Amino acid sequence: MTRSESREAAFVLTFEQFFLSDESAEDIIAGASECGTLRMSQYALNVFRQVCERAPALDEQIARHLKGWTLERISPVCRSILRVALAEIAADFCPVGVAINEAVELAKKYGTDDDYAFVNGLLGAVAKELGTPEEALQAEALPEATEDEELPVQPQEQ
Repeated sequence: MTRSESREAAFVLTFEQFFLSDESAEDIIAGASECGTLRMSQYALNVFRQVCERAPALDEQIARHLKGWTLERISPVCRSILRVALAEIAADFCPVGVAINEAVELAKKYGTDDDYAFVNGLLGAVAKELGTPEEALQAEALPEATEDEELPVQPQEQ
């Protein structure tokens, strides 16, 4: 699996969490495994677990950068994409520019026509808050060549 495919799997799990909010991260992973339709990698599982662990802080970070919007007004698709990107950045899984670029691509694929611009703007504001230089964002936005090993999905022991 490519790293982009792994991010997409993490996004799908994060999106599912909106509809299965009473389920634990491991239950959602187990459900995805039982269905067998979602390819998984360790990277995807790690990102999703980071999203689950950090969800309140990620939502707070998103809310701080909203102008004239409330968190509840953001679609589950956009919020899931933002959570995945911010979790990757917070856990230092990849450079900031890569997380932003990949989030924009997910928004183009799964969001509405304007979602990609919203995602790009909000994550750009977060990057500025973090002190990421503009030149670094441009240089880091190159596609990654990393391949992640696809896994048979098994929930972690709790």
